[in-house]
Amino acid sequence: MILFPDDRAVSPEHANFYFRDGRLYLSDLGSANGTFIRLRAPIPLESGDRFVCGEQMFEFEKLNTAPQAHWQHGVCYCGSAPLWKWHYQIRQILSWEREGIVRSIGSEPFTIGRDDCTLTFPQDRFISQHHACITTKNDPNPDPVLVDTESKNGTYYRIRQEVGLKNGDYLFIGKQLIRVELR
Repeated sequence: MILFPDDRAVSPEHANFYFRDGRLYLSDLGSANGTFIRLRAPIPLESGDRFVCGEQMFEFEKLNTAPQAHWQHGVCYCGSAPLWKWHYQIRQILSWEREGIVRSIGSEPFTIGRDDCTLTFPQDRFISQHHACITTKNDPNPDPVLVDTESKNGTYYRIRQEVGLKNGDYLFIGKQLIRVELR
């Protein structure tokens, strides 16, 4: 058992490390903040997936691109142009689950970094100039993929299910950065 009593971002029963068939695995135990692992390769994104670049946390959401009118008392509500050309949204997640910046994504690459990106965070000392990218295939049903663009500190994604760990993997449990060393 590994305890982090001073880290208020760690749940009482946060994650489980275990061996099976001679390999080390990790699973999240339904923790409040999730368990994150550093990207080793591009990973497909699903609605609700969260990932971290530098000190910024994001949530990915697939949009319903079919136009839908909103009616109230027999009148069609008007507003900004519909999001028909956008397939996804990225939401910055702030402390206490508050929503920060929200951006919509079409089929073009969406970049995150400190400078000259679709979404920039010049004040974040842990984010690389060109940190990560979300790309899609250009077809009617694009498949979004999260890619680390050779960032210095890595891009981390919240695990959905158990993952097999390798020597040198990095994890975030709460605010704790953990390096896996297998001997």
